[in-house]
Amino acid sequence: MGPPPGAGYEFSATENETIGKVALWAKVLAGALAVQALTSVVGGNYLGVIVEVIVIISLFQGAQAFDNVVNSQGNDVMHLMEALEKVSTVFAIRLRLFIFAMVIALCLVIALMAAGGAALSNAF
Repeated sequence: MGPPPGAGYEFSATENETIGKVALWAKVLAGALAVQALTSVVGGNYLGVIVEVIVIISLFQGAQAFDNVVNSQGNDVMHLMEALEKVSTVFAIRLRLFIFAMVIALCLVIALMAAGGAALSNAF
């Protein structure tokens, strides 16, 4: 059994610079989400805090893996795949939350329309 695919591959200095920027911005975003989570604590939205903490951890782990790509020798592809897996977790969580919010909003619109229609028919 040979080495895993991509073993020994090393990104160039320019590629490492780009990957390093991704790691930096992922950490900045994780920090901004941490501030948002703190405001959710103050507001009493504990479910939101739990979701944000999961997103923050996944995003920070992805940033660390991107840093590992830049700082390691010979394991770039393995670290890149780890980073992409963590970032894809963040995307999946965010998309599911967006879909959930849209379903709730649609249900509220339908309920308000039904209530408004009933109120209109009772007025006449």
